[in-house]
Amino acid sequence: MGGLETMLVNIINEQIKEEKVSLIVINESFDKTLIKKIDSRIKVYYLHRHLKSKNIFPYLKLNFLLLKLAPTIIHCHAPRIGMILLPTFKKKMLWTIHDTNIDEKYFKYYSHYCSISKSVFNDVKRRIGIEAPIIYNGINVSDFKKKDKTSNRSNIFNIVQVSRLMHEKKGQHILVMAVKSLVDKGYNNIHVDFIGNGKSYEYLKVLINKYNLINYITLQGEKTNNWIAEHLCDYDLVCQPSLFEGFGLTVAEGMAAMVPVLVSANEGPLEIIENGKYGYCFKNGDIEDCSLKIEQIMNTDNTKLVYDAYKRVYNNFNIEETAKNYIKEYNRILKI
Repeated sequence: MGGLETMLVNIINEQIKEEKVSLIVINESFDKTLIKKIDSRIKVYYLHRHLKSKNIFPYLKLNFLLLKLAPTIIHCHAPRIGMILLPTFKKKMLWTIHDTNIDEKYFKYYSHYCSISKSVFNDVKRRIGIEAPIIYNGINVSDFKKKDKTSNRSNIFNIVQVSRLMHEKKGQHILVMAVKSLVDKGYNNIHVDFIGNGKSYEYLKVLINKYNLINYITLQGEKTNNWIAEHLCDYDLVCQPSLFEGFGLTVAEGMAAMVPVLVSANEGPLEIIENGKYGYCFKNGDIEDCSLKIEQIMNTDNTKLVYDAYKRVYNNFNIEETAKNYIKEYNRILKI
C-alpha cells in the first residue's frame, strides 16, 4: 500500500512500453488492488515468503528464478535484498536508496546505486563516500483529481496526512499537538484525517483522547491509492510533519491535486517545495511553529501557489521521467 510500492508499479508500467520487465514479489503481504494495476504484459512472480520467516526456501527460490530469467538488470528497492542474492548477480544489481541514514552494512552487497533526492545523495556521499546518481521519485500526475473552489464547500478547514502511522519518523504527534494549540486558541473549524496504519495507532489514539481532540482528529486507517488520487482534492491542506524523510511522495501528490502543502524543514520534503517556493514549511519538530503555519495557511489565498506547485510536480516529478531516467541508468551501467 505504501508510496514506494505504488511508485514501483507506476515505473514498471511505463518501462514495459520500451523493455521487457518482470516483477518478483518476495513477501506474501501485498495489496491486490495495486497488483491489478500492473500492465498485463509484465510477468509477476510470487515467492509467498511469510513475514519474519527464517525459512531458507524462498531465498533459494528467488536465486533460482533469477538464474532462470537471466535478467540484464536486477533493480532492488529494499536494502536487504542484496544480502540474499548470489554474488554472481552483484554486477547487474541496482539499488535505489529510498531514505537517509540507511545502515552502511548494506552497501557492500551492491555495485550500483541511485538516490531519490539530493538529501539522500548527500547523506550517502558523506557517510559512505559513494556518489549515487539522483533519479527523483515520480507519480502519475494525471491520476490526481484537481482541487477547485467547489471541491470543499464546508466551513471546516480539512487537513490530511498520508503515511504509515510511525510517529518517531513521520511526526504525527506533532500535528496532533499543533491542532490542540489551534483549538486552545479558539479554532473550532479544523479537522485532521490521518490516513494509514502502523505501530503508532494506539499511541496516537491515546494522545487524541487525552487532549479531547476526538471531534477534531480521525484515524481513518488505510485507503486505496485510487481513493487517495480521487479525494486528496477534498482537503484544504496536506501536512507532512516527518522528523526525517528522504523524499516525500505524499507531498508531491498533494501538489498534483493542487492542494497547499506544509512540511517539516528536513531536506527531502524541502527539496520538493524548493525551500518554501512551492509550499509551506515549519521548524522540524516544532509544534508551535507548525500551529502558526497552519493558521497562516488558513488565512491566505493560495491560488497562485498551488498552480505553480502543480507545474513544478508535472515538470519534475512525473513518473514518465522517472521511468525513462532509470532506463538511461541501466544503459549506463551496461557500458561499464
